[in-house]
Amino acid sequence: LQEDKSYAIRLLMNQKALGLFEESPVIGVGTARFTKESTPLVLPAVLQYARQDHFDSKSAHNSYLGFLAEGGLLAAIPFGLLLLTLALKGGSAAFFLVKRGQFWAAGVVAGFVGMSIHMWAVNSLTNSGNWMVYGLVAALIVTAGRLRRAERLGQAA
Repeated sequence: LQEDKSYAIRLLMNQKALGLFEESPVIGVGTARFTKESTPLVLPAVLQYARQDHFDSKSAHNSYLGFLAEGGLLAAIPFGLLLLTLALKGGSAAFFLVKRGQFWAAGVVAGFVGMSIHMWAVNSLTNSGNWMVYGLVAALIVTAGRLRRAERLGQAA
């Protein structure tokens, strides 16, 4: 991997994101500013074919670190709480629904998990497909909650 330029660029962009975050940890550098900002980087040998300004215009290659650099803690904490809520409540709701034969719920959570992992390697947080998946997990949570209430009311009667 030390000789792979693509991998080295991804690591370099992670370094840039963390550097930008260190410079402005609370509010970040601003929305869509990642490719317009610069911070001192240590270029690995495999990338020394170009100067830093060549790499400054590249995307973050990591949705989470790019978002952290652009929005700082002010944006990253609420987003992290959203992801944590969707993961925990969505997983629990899917388990509940699958036990009742609603196997589609497992597919929704599998899509969420796969997409979340993939976003470590691609900067795609502004893609509407991501937010569609987040909405599907939220709908899954609401659906499970309604079914739980209906079951409780049915048992109480």
